[in-house]
Amino acid sequence: MMASRSSSTSSNKRKCFSLELKAEIISEVDKKKKTKAQICRDYDISSGTLYTFLRDREAILSAVSKGQFKPDRKRLKTTEYENLDHCLLVWFNQARACNTPISGPVLFEKGAELAQELGLTDFKMDRGWIDRFKDRHGIGMKVISGEAASAPTETTVEWRGKELQDVLKEYNEKDIFNADETGLFYKCLPNKTLALKGDTCTGQKIPKERISILVAANMDGSEKLPLLIIGKFERPRCMKNIKTLPVTYKANKKAWMTGKIFEEWLRKLDRKFLLQGRSIALIVDNCSAHPRLDGLRAVRLIFLPPNTTSVLQPCDQGIIQNLKCLYRKRVLRRFIALFDDSGSDDAHYKLTVLDAINYAAASWEDVKQETIANCFRKAGFTKVNDGEVVTTTTTSSDGSSATAETSEDEEMEQLFRQATKACGATQTLVDYIDVDRNIPASEHLSLREIAAQSEKTPFELEEDEDEDIESGKEQEIVSNNEAESAISTLRLYLQQHESTSEDLTLLNNMERRLSKIMTTAKKQSSIKSFFKPIQKDSHQM
Repeated sequence: MMASRSSSTSSNKRKCFSLELKAEIISEVDKKKKTKAQICRDYDISSGTLYTFLRDREAILSAVSKGQFKPDRKRLKTTEYENLDHCLLVWFNQARACNTPISGPVLFEKGAELAQELGLTDFKMDRGWIDRFKDRHGIGMKVISGEAASAPTETTVEWRGKELQDVLKEYNEKDIFNADETGLFYKCLPNKTLALKGDTCTGQKIPKERISILVAANMDGSEKLPLLIIGKFERPRCMKNIKTLPVTYKANKKAWMTGKIFEEWLRKLDRKFLLQGRSIALIVDNCSAHPRLDGLRAVRLIFLPPNTTSVLQPCDQGIIQNLKCLYRKRVLRRFIALFDDSGSDDAHYKLTVLDAINYAAASWEDVKQETIANCFRKAGFTKVNDGEVVTTTTTSSDGSSATAETSEDEEMEQLFRQATKACGATQTLVDYIDVDRNIPASEHLSLREIAAQSEKTPFELEEDEDEDIESGKEQEIVSNNEAESAISTLRLYLQQHESTSEDLTLLNNMERRLSKIMTTAKKQSSIKSFFKPIQKDSHQM
């Protein structure tokens, strides 16, 4: 009897599972290849324990995907001062993304300053709290001091061999996405970029004519998400009377990605995939503008290790560069047309934010599926067999990726030669395409801003409510007659030049679509005129 009780006590001994193992068990449930009962038997857990894991699914997967804790950590509970813990980790990741060496005393000092910003008057920073913070998040002295020169390579190999392989096993290629921001000098001509060559364009050096673009596509290149474009002005004059845009447009004073904009975009994306009945993995870099989010149901957010984006980020392997090449081809084509028609120089060349939006959207459509797939492979997004060594892919010496479209596009080279001749510039084509490669596209938060975001305050980079006086004149409403005349002009242009019957067919389809829009507009106008306000007779008052 005693032996039986002893055996029972031993079998009922409480087990502790690491967060990594909990995430693995949750993943097995999501795959739906085994019943929950089979999974319980395989991992020797009770149905109640499995229920607890599934109940805490979001918190567990978020902690593991973000590298929030060491893999062998068993508990999600962190500290009584979770807000401070989160803010200090945001600051640490932001500093490491800039490759800034961080010593123990610096971490101690920043923690104390953040506690003051958060108004934690009852908290006193000490070495023990900092040591526990480093232990919770797997921060070693080599990482803090920056002494390990080979750390990025080791981290890259480890991430590709473990975390990436888990993602590739769990999701189909069409359901693995990468998103990244880039800055764009949207008015840029060759002669405007000579003074910017090699300039990192930080702080006040950022030119006014810039926007930021969030680019996102899936691994096999079959799905490109609509661009998110961030400008400086919420209501530029050139967009007055504009009701439809081919992109999502947001604005703040510095035309940067912020945590607030990213969260709005991601939650909208989550609802979209939820309605489609899809579950996707979205891989992004670990910058301060990409906050950790709870409540995502269809999107699993996965963060790249700090300081590895130049190697692991598919968008940085040629997708963004190809987009910019196609965009600048349109810019040069417009400039050359102006120069040929009127002989005007670049001083008369005008390009509005609306033009930039339309050009960027059209250029994104032109980025080929195979280009995107190749860039994912270049970043190491390939399945490996057990025991196979994952090696890093080297980039070219100038940090750019060699896409065939960039180096071998004859039209682009011809346009560039014509533009440089007209502008008197001596710049190379690669320098022109990559002129804005190093400009920041996301916010760099101060300690006050980190604290404000953490407390869910409506903090945002200060907005400029003034309209952009340099973004062009207001767009007048185009009449039906003007639209029909434009179609006729296009048809005549195609017939006078070497075009094909397919070109005319596309224009005819556009004309039919235009006719439907005009008919709808006329119906709406007539309905509004039918319901005119009734004028009350003064004698009935």
